[in-house]
Amino acid sequence: MLPILATNYTYYPRHLTPPTPASMSSHSVTSQLARARFLSRYPLVALRKIYSSQKRNLIIAAILFIIKQSPQWMLPVATATILDLVTVKPGETPHYLFGMSSGHYLLAVCIFYFVLIVQNAPMHALFIRYLSRAVRSVQMELRQSLVVKMQELSLSFHDQSRRGALQSKILRDVDNIEMLSRNVYNTLLGSVVTMIAALVATLWTQPVVALYFLVAVPVSVVLIRAFHKTVQETQSEFRREVEGMSAQVSEMIDRIPTTRAHGLETWEINAMEQRLERIRTKGEKLDFTTELFASSSWVSFQVSQFVCLLFTAWLVYKGQITVGAAMMFHGYFGMLVGSVGGILAIWPIFLTGAESMKSIGEVLEASDVETSDGKAAVPSVQGDFVFDHVTYKYPSQKEPAVLDMSVTVPSGQCIAVVGSSGSGKSTLMNLIIGFLRPSSGRILLDGKDLMDLNMQEYRRSIAVVPQVTILFSGTLRENITYGLTNVDETQLLRCVTMANLDEVVSQMPKGLETIIGERGATLSGGQRQRVAIARAMLRNPRVLILDEATSALDVFSEKVVQDALTRLLQGRTTFIVAHRLSTIRHANRILVMDHGKLVESGDHESLLAANGVYARMNALHELAAATEG
Repeated sequence: MLPILATNYTYYPRHLTPPTPASMSSHSVTSQLARARFLSRYPLVALRKIYSSQKRNLIIAAILFIIKQSPQWMLPVATATILDLVTVKPGETPHYLFGMSSGHYLLAVCIFYFVLIVQNAPMHALFIRYLSRAVRSVQMELRQSLVVKMQELSLSFHDQSRRGALQSKILRDVDNIEMLSRNVYNTLLGSVVTMIAALVATLWTQPVVALYFLVAVPVSVVLIRAFHKTVQETQSEFRREVEGMSAQVSEMIDRIPTTRAHGLETWEINAMEQRLERIRTKGEKLDFTTELFASSSWVSFQVSQFVCLLFTAWLVYKGQITVGAAMMFHGYFGMLVGSVGGILAIWPIFLTGAESMKSIGEVLEASDVETSDGKAAVPSVQGDFVFDHVTYKYPSQKEPAVLDMSVTVPSGQCIAVVGSSGSGKSTLMNLIIGFLRPSSGRILLDGKDLMDLNMQEYRRSIAVVPQVTILFSGTLRENITYGLTNVDETQLLRCVTMANLDEVVSQMPKGLETIIGERGATLSGGQRQRVAIARAMLRNPRVLILDEATSALDVFSEKVVQDALTRLLQGRTTFIVAHRLSTIRHANRILVMDHGKLVESGDHESLLAANGVYARMNALHELAAATEG
């Protein structure tokens, strides 16, 4: 029997370092955002929702923005005042001198405007500080929310999603939302305040001119209505192509060894070139549409501004306004045109951000979530399993992958599952792990329905040694202790020895601190499997799942790994998916599956005596082994 090891370890997500209290608090906030109703169909509502925690920073940033931009809005007034002062006729005194001489009033205006200009630098620095604090916080929270939601989504969601497309959502789409946020403040807020300032100043001095200003509003509405649908559709097409490229690049990199082995480099290059060509075409179409929109806006407003100049000149000619007032109105109309043009200019950016909102919503609004909220705690696991008429059917398949399986597995037994490819072995393992939920029937763990339990706590009592071990770019120690902290060094070294990994460690330049490369590239297949076994041993699981753990190994590596597995499975409830029947003769029971059905059950000797499916499989394996020998 394998001695029970201490299990007072703390589990933590893969950061390679334990999380700090601050990061745990942040995770709690982002979990709420990940589960919130994101409403990507309404981008402004979604934007307001994700910035709800940053109201204070945004309000301060808005106030600072208005103060720092005041020189721009006061320039037409200062210009008009100075012009009227220098063009006043002898004996006339402008009505706004408040008893001051022209020279003193001119000096006061210059000092006041100079102060407004100088304050821009410190106010702009503070504005950027508060705006950046809000935007960067939301950027981080969005990415964390996507990570949280991806961890909570079921495996079926991930099976139907492309890894590169999900990466694009975390990277590119969040950046697009950040760009949209900055433009809302830098352009939209500035444009709105400028339009209000221009209209108020003009209404105060000359209401007739203010009415002319309103011409810009219907022009902008007509332009937005004319281009909105085209730009939106082009943005959607371009986003889908970029996501497809990201996924294709990721898959291409993964396939490089296979590509080289079969001399398919040209084929891969051509496939990528076709994708890049589609992106180029969609990008050109997007650029043309947005620039046509921008140029149409510019022409429309330049014509309007020129007409405004003629109108104010006519009012001067009629003696209804002064030259200074005409320049002020023309300046304000130019600011108004520029503001509306600015809003129109960021309209494509808004559509890009809205498309990214929609893209992120595909994850944050996904309902296929595995959650442990409200589920029963799992303080300990004995390992008794009951499969009660369990059936599972994949949504894309016509026939069930597992059909009406009823089996009782007492704690501590070793159960082997065999069958041809597609017989339902891996599906059964995924049901045991909880990755899949039975379409009908139920799986009982220690007398409780597995689907009613907190799956996170349950999985801390199981370990999986797959056919292909997943390692990451880090040290050997980090790969073995993955997800654990406070690991006792003596227990770690003991697990390394029991996994037959000690000789490998001794040959490494830095022992357990040796970097093993991305996906354990510096290790052989057998060494990677032994790392997985050491990882499982360190967790001291009550339930062990071996998914064809030795099928891809050579004879020598298989013998070493098999010895380590023999030590690992003692005293535990073990499920083994076997390819080589020679490795499961010791099993307490062997389940033979065929097209999702359990067709035979028993130990090795009884199944041979029955002369059924298992006996025929065994005869074929013995014949193959004799041929190879």
